Amino acid sequence: MAKPEKHLLIIGGNAAGLSAARRARRNDPRLKITVLEKSGIVSYGACGLPYYISDVIKDEKALLVLPVDALVKDGIDVLLNHEVVEMNVRERSVYVRTAEQFQKIQYDWLIIASGARPIEPDIPGRDLDGVYTVRSLEKAAQLKNELISGKHRSAVVIGGGYIGLEMAEALTRQGLKVTVIEQKSQVLPYIDSDMAALVESEMTGRGVALKTSTAAVRIIGEQAVRGVETDGGEILSCSLVILAVGVRPNADFAGLAGIELGPSGAIRTDDYLRTNVLNVYAAGDCAQVKNTVTNKFEYFPLGTTANKQGRVAGDNATGRRQKFSGVVGAAVVEAFGLEIARTGITEAHALKLRMPVKSVTIKGTSRAGYFPGKKEIYVKLIFDFLSGRLLGAQMIGKEGVAKRLDVLSTALQQKLTVQELSELDLSYAPPFAPVWDPLLIAANQAQKLVWARRY
Repeated sequence: MAKPEKHLLIIGGNAAGLSAARRARRNDPRLKITVLEKSGIVSYGACGLPYYISDVIKDEKALLVLPVDALVKDGIDVLLNHEVVEMNVRERSVYVRTAEQFQKIQYDWLIIASGARPIEPDIPGRDLDGVYTVRSLEKAAQLKNELISGKHRSAVVIGGGYIGLEMAEALTRQGLKVTVIEQKSQVLPYIDSDMAALVESEMTGRGVALKTSTAAVRIIGEQAVRGVETDGGEILSCSLVILAVGVRPNADFAGLAGIELGPSGAIRTDDYLRTNVLNVYAAGDCAQVKNTVTNKFEYFPLGTTANKQGRVAGDNATGRRQKFSGVVGAAVVEAFGLEIARTGITEAHALKLRMPVKSVTIKGTSRAGYFPGKKEIYVKLIFDFLSGRLLGAQMIGKEGVAKRLDVLSTALQQKLTVQELSELDLSYAPPFAPVWDPLLIAANQAQKLVWARRY
């Protein structure tokens, strides 16, 4: 009698889920693998949506990474428009809703890669025509068509995080007058306030109206948007509102099934991405991840992390033993001509943790001082002034920021001190860097503070 076919079920058809599916297929050519995706599209570059809306990317098809046909050819069953609404971990089954019916699907191993969903603030008017979140390709295409038609002249972006800034620039490129509302006292709460001030100055210089320490209390209109009312009583006229206040893990259904969630609502996992339920793993934006700087589990919804976690989950679900060591939280965004990057923890975060922290901020140049086209680069290093260990970094400039930050991320992963950072052998040529790279200048300044404390 033939053995029953073993089944790996994956919830979610984007970065983490498809990375897991393809890795599992390579590991086990005979395993039955099914991917459930609640939308009608799998494997698209969600991070490219603002560039599609701004028309830097002309065709939405360019954002499609992996066609369903390629997955089917690999023996991976992909079920589109299949939304998981309930799980029963004792039965090892999930209940799925489609357009026609409810369906029960059994599994032997389960990987939850259900991603995140936009946070929609609970304010009146959020259901009016002209209110968008930017999280799906379908919605992005609809918004772009409206912009091309000339329907909108002004917009309010609610939220000053990465997506908020990218969307503010995208709409500005499309000729709209844009106002950004941020409830916190600064944009980009993932960097320190002194660095955020550089970004805010550039935004206002480019014609964006910026209102920090401000909340939207009502979106005004009958059927379509006519404006936004703030908590200060101001009415901001507009026909378009972008809700960009962040994302939350799409993991409620898992929590109801007895899978343990962390404080952020993301699924708790161990170093092997196992949940508290046998044979159930989690990866991507629905799961928490270890911050290797603080050694604590946190919520870092990043595409790079999702892809790497997916591969590890796919390995472990097919009998391999792979550890996911964690992340340092490296991230970069381009907005209004600035490259804005961060890694590790902020100075404010370190102070909250009561760490012995100091910081230095220097202004350098992206190229040799005599070379045409050089741009200013601001570098901030956060470090433990007792041990000298690097804790975090932030960089802002118009050129040469993103890849320099990768050096600092590597230094964080290797737990280098600022002295060891200052001794790195970095490449030099006038078109790419000065003899003393801004990273080395900042590291030397930090080392002076460590020495001053010791001696």
